[in-house]
Amino acid sequence: AGFCGKTDPEQLIDFSIRMDMDDVCTLLHCLRNREGFTDAQMNDLRKAFQRNKSDDSERIPTSVLHKVLRWLGHCYTFDRAQQLIYEADPMGDQLDYTTFVKLVRKCRNFDRFAAVAAFHAADESRSGLLEPSEQLEALSTLDLAEFHHLPEPDEKDFTLERFLLRVSKYQEDRLLFLRKFYCFTVAEYETLRCHFNRSDKEGNGTLRRYELARLVETLFPHQSHMPEFRPILVKLLKEANADKSPATDLMALLAVTRKIKDESDIYHCSVYQKTLQSEFQLSGGG
Repeated sequence: AGFCGKTDPEQLIDFSIRMDMDDVCTLLHCLRNREGFTDAQMNDLRKAFQRNKSDDSERIPTSVLHKVLRWLGHCYTFDRAQQLIYEADPMGDQLDYTTFVKLVRKCRNFDRFAAVAAFHAADESRSGLLEPSEQLEALSTLDLAEFHHLPEPDEKDFTLERFLLRVSKYQEDRLLFLRKFYCFTVAEYETLRCHFNRSDKEGNGTLRRYELARLVETLFPHQSHMPEFRPILVKLLKEANADKSPATDLMALLAVTRKIKDESDIYHCSVYQKTLQSEFQLSGGG
């Protein structure tokens, strides 16, 4: 018999566990600290935290949280990510591990609410079921349509519960894609691939170094003309050319583009933090 089969109650074994009050308190404390994450998910969080924490403390700078959240599968706009970070720690510039876990839980909750909202928006008939075309519409809202396959014959209509399970599966698929392609979504990857192909004048799947520099300026026009950011841009391009190879491929473009985006997020986070501190001081808080 499988897990779904019927079982005679008399055949069930009593697994009663005796726990005193200290044991119960320890268990509840452990569950609260985990924020509902599985062992595998907690390992992922610990790995992400350790890779990006400050060298001299067990805290992670808020300026790098944008790229960390992306590595964990949460692909938000700068403003959305900044709002979630602010809600987790309004005035701090670093998070300890416990607060970091709470932030990721907040992101998971936000993603779930977004999925529920997408379901109801696509359910125009208010039947509580989504037809195949409505499923695709809802998944497109969540940027998950690329991972949607044709439904099986017995999966014509989806309840909210089944839809959320499908979303969870596609989020796992997207996470694999993100980590393979420098934390770019499918749509972002396709956009960069199109730019790469247009710049590849010889059509051989490579760009010359000067073509890469021109493309980077096309992709980052604002940063390219910012006096305070241009030195960072030049430095990253030099690092991309460190191997002295005369040409570069698409993956190299993805790598340097990701580094520039990460540095841009760090720069804008510092500006945001300074603005926040100035407003706090003006309001008499410091």
